[in-house]
Amino acid sequence: MATAQYLTREGDCLDLICLNYYHRTDSVTLQAVIRHNYWLREQPAILPAGLIIKLPNLPAPEPETVTLW
Repeated sequence: MATAQYLTREGDCLDLICLNYYHRTDSVTLQAVIRHNYWLREQPAILPAGLIIKLPNLPAPEPETVTLW
């Protein structure tokens, strides 16, 4: 499967990138992106401009079920 790429801009952070691309920021999503970009562990929380981040294809999350009573 092909992965998408994202070129960071000044002020980007990984959770906001995941929220915009995947529409979620759960730990499974963040960990998958970090696994594909191991070097991100050594970057500051606010990423510098010009980094290329690979965004892997991820399965859709399981729908959350809420029971009221």
